[in-house]
This record gives sequence, C-alpha cells and structure tokens, in this order.
Amino acid sequence: MKHVLLLLVLMSICLSNAFAQNGPKKFDANAFRAEQERIIKQEVNLTPEEANAFFPLYHEMNKKRFEANRDVRKEMKEILSSGKITDAQYLKMVDNQLDVKVKENEIEKEYYAKFKKILPAEKVFKVSMAEMKMNKELLKTRDKR
Repeated sequence: MKHVLLLLVLMSICLSNAFAQNGPKKFDANAFRAEQERIIKQEVNLTPEEANAFFPLYHEMNKKRFEANRDVRKEMKEILSSGKITDAQYLKMVDNQLDVKVKENEIEKEYYAKFKKILPAEKVFKVSMAEMKMNKELLKTRDKR
C-alpha cells in the first residue's frame, strides 16, 4: 500500500504541473479531489450509496497519510537547506523516511479494514488499481508536455 501514497504524491505533482500550464496558478485541492473521485467512481463502478460511504473515509485516510509525512518533509527540507550535512543527519533522514512508511502502512491497513466493511472485496481491490491507472495517465500527460 505504500505504492498508493507514492502514486498520490506523483498525482499531486502531475496535476499541479497541469494546472500551472496556463500560467502560475495555485494548486486547486478541490479540483484534484473531484477528479480523483470521478476517476475512482468510474473505474471501480461505485454506486452513489457506496461513493457516499467510501469517499469520506478515503479522504480521511489520505489526510492522515499526508499529516504523517508533513513533519518528515519539513525536517528534511530544513536539513537539506542548511548547507553541509553530516552523516548523522543523513541517517536520521533515512530513519525518519522508514518510520513514516511504516506509519503510512498502518494507516492504510486501518482504512482498508474500514473499506472492506462498506465495499465488496473486488471493489476495494479496484480502488488501488484505479489509483495506479490514474497516476500512470497523469505521468503520460506530464511527459507529453
């Protein structure tokens, strides 16, 4: 499931580049979320009832994963911008990255258990496949530009 987070980060980058194509625009999280929902609904074939139950949990999961990463990203940025970096700082960054991956996987496991209560197993699986497909398409679009 750590691939899902990587894909979401890549999607964010690709979509922000797509929105920036017409001049300097700020990333529109609501537009991104709407497009994400549209694609997942289509690929997974969610009913309106399933979508209403699923997406609040899905967005909550993504928010928790983002928050788990925030402090690590901030600390890495500070270390990397400080100039000369010690071996101890490099090791700390690596350890922090590994710790956050574990945390992300714990979050995903928790939420996938919740997803299984509201969606059939096939649709739970198709959610992750839809995310991968979405990211692949976004990368292709980005490469063309």
